[in-house]
Amino acid sequence: MDRAWLVVLATLGACTFAPRGEAPGDAAGDAPDAPDAPDAPPPCRVGAAPPLAAGGVLGSTAGGDPIGPVACPVDQLPIGAAFDLTDNPISNHGNQRLVAGLHVRCGAIDQSTTATTITPADLQSRHGGAGANCAAYRPFTTSAEARCPTGTVLVGFDGNQPDDVLFNHVALRCAPLAYAATIGADVTLVPVDGTGTDRNRPQTAACPAGTAVVGFEPNAGCGIDGVELVCAPLSCG
Repeated sequence: MDRAWLVVLATLGACTFAPRGEAPGDAAGDAPDAPDAPDAPPPCRVGAAPPLAAGGVLGSTAGGDPIGPVACPVDQLPIGAAFDLTDNPISNHGNQRLVAGLHVRCGAIDQSTTATTITPADLQSRHGGAGANCAAYRPFTTSAEARCPTGTVLVGFDGNQPDDVLFNHVALRCAPLAYAATIGADVTLVPVDGTGTDRNRPQTAACPAGTAVVGFEPNAGCGIDGVELVCAPLSCG
């Protein structure tokens, strides 16, 4: 065998032949490539969904008169609150300092499968009467603003009712918010510093299970006699 054939045989021996339809280098038992993972859904904005539901009442709406609802813009929800508290004890209502004004912080809540983002927006405010017979309710001091923690949503208030109307010693009730806009049952209390420490008649005003606070219907005379919660399920769109 001459040298030329030796070169040809050596070249052929170094080649690999694959069956028809199979690319060289692919073993018959190799697993196929895994399919691409589906894209994660885009972030969504949490908002109220029908139907609205009446929640509990902080204080009592048996006193005063309706002073107009408090509601956030359509693409926002209440995320926190502050209150005006009388500097003077009110002698005919338990001799306690009482809430004379309500300030609700609105905010945009956006969710993804991995995170919740809250963007604070404007305050919506209501105040009690300013007539001459309301002099004992002035001056007043605005409390610190309390907000539900990121990843939770407002579902009610705790407070204290000194007698038949009005209130003080407020705390937010905040429940976990899972993707997409699912409200959990656990509640975290967030005190509103500066709303007093009286506890003679503790109160809880809460939304029905599976709903969150989306607005308020306050009654007021000289002070905020009571606040009824407006609640709704949430959706993420």
